[in-house]
Amino acid sequence: MTYLVDIINQTDLVEHPDTEDKLGQPMINLALIRDWGTVDLFVLPCFRERTFPGSEGRLLSGGIPIDTDQTRYESGAKEKHVDWAVRWAHYFGDWDIGLSHFSGTSREPRFLSGTDGAGGFVLIPFYEQIDQTGLDMQITNIPSIFLIL
Repeated sequence: MTYLVDIINQTDLVEHPDTEDKLGQPMINLALIRDWGTVDLFVLPCFRERTFPGSEGRLLSGGIPIDTDQTRYESGAKEKHVDWAVRWAHYFGDWDIGLSHFSGTSREPRFLSGTDGAGGFVLIPFYEQIDQTGLDMQITNIPSIFLIL
């Protein structure tokens, strides 16, 4: 499952390969809080490429080098494409519900095959334009049986 925060904040694979570490993302966030729920609007004016461990890094890179100097983008604006996201959240009794949408540069690159300057095989990150909609729900009620110890 990809959460809205995962699609906004780029993963930092240099720190740890578990995809839990994030690079952060410059953004403008506007929150509208009403009785019918909270709407968060996000404008992401630029894009940060995913980081990958290098051959000298402390983490294993999988053996095939990833050449970030040859990174490609579907958008002609490249890393300057303005992305956006919106999320509505509310609760109904014990249920929390959220609906989100992201439109912009994917934070998960596809890899294209290529060669480096010496003719060696490398993988080249390619960032596509995507639209992603998500629904999340959770129940926050703890049955009273667990409260009696």
